[in-house]
Amino acid sequence: MHSGSAPRKPPIRAPGPDRGPPPDLCELVATLRSRGYAVHLDASCAGTRAQVSTRAARFVESALAVAGNPKSGEAYVRVSGSTESLFVEVTHLGFSAHDALERDEAALIALDALRQWTCSRGEWLSVERGPRGQLLIATVIRTP
Repeated sequence: MHSGSAPRKPPIRAPGPDRGPPPDLCELVATLRSRGYAVHLDASCAGTRAQVSTRAARFVESALAVAGNPKSGEAYVRVSGSTESLFVEVTHLGFSAHDALERDEAALIALDALRQWTCSRGEWLSVERGPRGQLLIATVIRTP
């Protein structure tokens, strides 16, 4: 018997002091892929420090929330860099995702929270219109 609801996607573990060890990048990639997202992880990131990996996981989770938590196949995540810093980009592949952001009050509030979080760490946040109206959200996360 079908309950009518879609199967639950495994959550991305949010960083926190009482949630056990922080996720490493391999765990983040595995979780995102199990949720149906396309993920590119540059091999040079394999030795990234745990603190940077945790912040990357939080950024990805927050950027996906800004993009409305796109369904399987509707987002692409790219992570590249070194052991000291990571370039993290989340792309909502919808043809009008960027325009939809401008009309969605909840998404704008989530974007403002993400901007404050990244800027409070001395990092930058880029929100751009991609090809065919896609929404690109990116940052560089550095070891403090």
